[in-house]
Amino acid sequence: MNNMRKFVVCSLAAALAVGAAFAKEECERKEFPVALALLPAVEWPSADYDILGLRFGLLASEHRSASLLDINLIAAFTPGEELGLQLTGFYNRIGEGAGVLQLAGLANDCRGDFTGGQVSAFYNRADGTVSGVSIGALNMADGLHGIQVGIVNRVKTLEGLQVGVVNYANEAEGLQVGVINVMRDGKYPVMPIANFGF
Repeated sequence: MNNMRKFVVCSLAAALAVGAAFAKEECERKEFPVALALLPAVEWPSADYDILGLRFGLLASEHRSASLLDINLIAAFTPGEELGLQLTGFYNRIGEGAGVLQLAGLANDCRGDFTGGQVSAFYNRADGTVSGVSIGALNMADGLHGIQVGIVNRVKTLEGLQVGVVNYANEAEGLQVGVINVMRDGKYPVMPIANFGF
């Protein structure tokens, strides 16, 4: 009987601990449909929220994640995932992009894999693989499954098309069109006009 009582008490304690862990995780995830900001330090709701609708930053904003429509006059910072349209006058930075169109006057920066489109006047970068299109003066990514259009395009792994003055890829299954085309592992490592690897 004593063993049975210990078993029941231990089982209840374990169930309460597991339930508390799930409740804590659910409580830590804060979501809100609208966010307004002057700067990341002066915004409502605070930066630890996921925004599931409209985020508007008079100058700049920062939230854990953002979905749907993200408009900032100067800059937007999203350490987590961004979905939808991200539009700023100068700079966008996200942790991951899955189905996002980034439009910036100066630069777009993704710290992980990116799916969608990046368009800027100067610089587009992804630390992971871009599945989509990057259009800007300088485009850089670890991998590309899609298209880069710019003055300088650089990837480690190309599966797609690069169009620019200088195109560079370590490994390639695709086409480069430009003045200087470099495929380090290709049959022809450097070619003018066009280079291809399959």
